Amino acid sequence: MEQIPYRLPLVIGATGHRDLCDKDLPDLEREVKAAIKRLKCQYLHNDPETPIVVLSSLAEGGDRLIARVAMGLGAKLVAPLPMAEGEYRRDFLDPKLRVKPDAVVEFDSLKELAVAKPVMRLAEGNTSENVREKARRALQYREVGLFIARHCHVLIALWDGDATNTATGGTAEVVRFKRDGIPLEVSESAQATLDAPEIGPVIHIVTPRTKSPDPVVTTQPWGADPDRDGSQKVEQHHPWENFKLQIALTQQFNGEAAELERDPKRAPLLKKNLDSLFVDPEQDPAKRIPGAPACDRAMKLVPHWCKLYQFADTLAQEWQGKFRRDWIGLFSLGLLAIVIFETLTHLLFDKDWGYWLLFAYGIVFAAVFGWFSLARRGKHQERFLDYRALAEALRVAVFWKLVGIGWPPRPGSPAVSATVDLSSGDSVAKAYPIRQPRELDWVKTCLRTLELLDSRELPDKLKHDFETDGHPWARAFWVHGQFEFFRQRGPAHDDEAGKLLGWFFFLVILSVMFGVWLFLAGAFGGHVIWNHDDWRHRLFIFLIGLLPGVAAGFAGYAERLALEAQARQYDRMRALFARAHEILQSHPPVAFRHIQALYGELGAEAMKENAEWVAIYRQRPIRPP
Repeated sequence: MEQIPYRLPLVIGATGHRDLCDKDLPDLEREVKAAIKRLKCQYLHNDPETPIVVLSSLAEGGDRLIARVAMGLGAKLVAPLPMAEGEYRRDFLDPKLRVKPDAVVEFDSLKELAVAKPVMRLAEGNTSENVREKARRALQYREVGLFIARHCHVLIALWDGDATNTATGGTAEVVRFKRDGIPLEVSESAQATLDAPEIGPVIHIVTPRTKSPDPVVTTQPWGADPDRDGSQKVEQHHPWENFKLQIALTQQFNGEAAELERDPKRAPLLKKNLDSLFVDPEQDPAKRIPGAPACDRAMKLVPHWCKLYQFADTLAQEWQGKFRRDWIGLFSLGLLAIVIFETLTHLLFDKDWGYWLLFAYGIVFAAVFGWFSLARRGKHQERFLDYRALAEALRVAVFWKLVGIGWPPRPGSPAVSATVDLSSGDSVAKAYPIRQPRELDWVKTCLRTLELLDSRELPDKLKHDFETDGHPWARAFWVHGQFEFFRQRGPAHDDEAGKLLGWFFFLVILSVMFGVWLFLAGAFGGHVIWNHDDWRHRLFIFLIGLLPGVAAGFAGYAERLALEAQARQYDRMRALFARAHEILQSHPPVAFRHIQALYGELGAEAMKENAEWVAIYRQRPIRPP
């Protein structure tokens, strides 16, 4: 079967009643098709680079109908199963559930088309023996409903609208999860309840049931745009606005990733940036671990994570270059404007052609605001920050996957205390800091989406051993590599900030010295130099006015780039990775389950540091000097 392209997809969740009326099926298919086409047109703008994934548990009825229609429109299917496949199939053979004769055949045919079929973990208290009990089975359907609500961007619900229905794992409950968030008593996680990443838009298609066929098939108003009469009647306007922003960022990233792939001149840079993820900084060549085997294994194990890291890192570097050039250009033009103005007012004010300097001053200021407008309109800083945040989270994810974090636990594996759920399928997204509006939200959503694309059987199929293969690679390429990075980058930022601060004080002191010299010359030098017609007087007044302006430019440049704040962050991370490197090199070696916990904590701290780094820059948006 065709795999999902190496892009960030739009994920549509599916939920619906099982007991659909046969006479309503054509109308339901028409409404689902219209909704998906509108999503593609209004939000994706028929973008060919953004794939669509439909997330359906393939239960009989609405779930399958949505999956069939979506795949007919080009979507890829991910089929999360509420329980092991063999046990789940029993629901399509039970005559008490009034299943259709071809229910099993339809399930098998759709399942074979799925690009991934993750199986939900057993709910608390459930076992493979007691899961056939009705109440226990309902908990497994709740688990798959939770999975769909957490991982989809938008939910299509074939639902009769009965909000009083409190059935565990039913359509009404899944809709509530998506609209209002998962209650604390269900999630049993205070962080997840506060974060509420599952909250999002719902497309409600009113759906009659065989036991209550009264409603007419209709689609409730939805979307971020007002109704035709200009009034806003759509429920939950904010989730749709947030969805619109998220999809716009996804489209933007996918479009730039496609340009990277199509440009042969940038292919070496893409390869270089992926290879740089697996570089051992060990100085002794005899002890250095080669990176090619690790890169090859990672590309087979988690190809989407690796490819998207490659795109995000390359794009972040390119936009960082533009962002730096923006600041340098704006401050340089600002300083040039000061020089022109000071020259006009203190050196050449009596020249007949001085008005040309005033004209040049206006041109330079127009250039400043023109450059600023281009940088803001092109979102140079925002793209740099978004892509760098995504790349750094993906760096953690790749090495977590190599050491076994995020895969189902092996039978008999002992539990270990850690704030990161090491065996959760969405460990990376869970560990990412609580989202912030329009900043880290997109990154967290991307991580949760990518978790859908992992094949949980791959480690065994590739004979990948987390301890003997993944651990040495993560220790050398990630822990040691990041330690060396922060060890070098922190002092570099300190040095740059120190130099800029040094120039600031030097120019301010020099300006004061010129002022003192001019005062002394005027007071005790016979007032000759105090005459404004004297070129020396003009020059000194010019320098006294110019130098503080230049000094302020240096200070503003350092403050806007947050060099000192970054240096402190880097020093903290240097100490953290140094400690981890020391522990991982310890003798006798630490038990592997504790090593996994250490990697988990280290990765969570790395993502937290990066989120704080993003926040530092967000507080310093690009502005004219």
